[in-house]
Amino acid sequence: HTDTALDTVSRGSLIYGNSTPAWDEFALGAAGAIVGSDGTDLVATVPSRTIVLTSAGGAPTTTAGCSDATKVEAGTNDVDYWVLDFDTATDESAFWVFAMPDNYSGGTVTFRAYWTAASGSGTVNFSLKGRAYANDDAIDQAYGTAVAVTDTLLAAGDVHISPESSALTLGGSPAGGQLVQVKITRDVSEDTLGVDARLIA
Repeated sequence: HTDTALDTVSRGSLIYGNSTPAWDEFALGAAGAIVGSDGTDLVATVPSRTIVLTSAGGAPTTTAGCSDATKVEAGTNDVDYWVLDFDTATDESAFWVFAMPDNYSGGTVTFRAYWTAASGSGTVNFSLKGRAYANDDAIDQAYGTAVAVTDTLLAAGDVHISPESSALTLGGSPAGGQLVQVKITRDVSEDTLGVDARLIA
């Protein structure tokens, strides 16, 4: 057929109309990829998934820990929320422990910090590192390499959503269903906010 591109059949491929237009082969993407539309053509993408770690579920580290989780009320409308306060004078950290979903591929992850401050001005720097644990792994092992995000206080008492971090590699041999611990640190040498940074999630 003159309206068909010449291709060798490969397992799992689909037939689609290309830009010529002609019938053509659409090869499968990576494992876990979902086939959809970009408005013009078929695309195969592996969707990102989100795990939300709130301050209410976090805790200060034993060494150089931030404050305990504190409930704060925005008084005009009686809006309550939980924060972990990170000091302006010294580096402080918090941690979370959770299980990765079974369909996690073991690849890199990214993070965003949701935070606020009661006053002040300037920037805040949060860095995150983590480790994955398989069955029978020793707990006392090194984290992977930390990555950081920097964000600017726009207005006291407002929600601030940091930029997405660069790719972070968890220590260990990450895979679906494993236990993961992450540790977040405010690096005061890398920021200029002169008050506590209040991490919300």
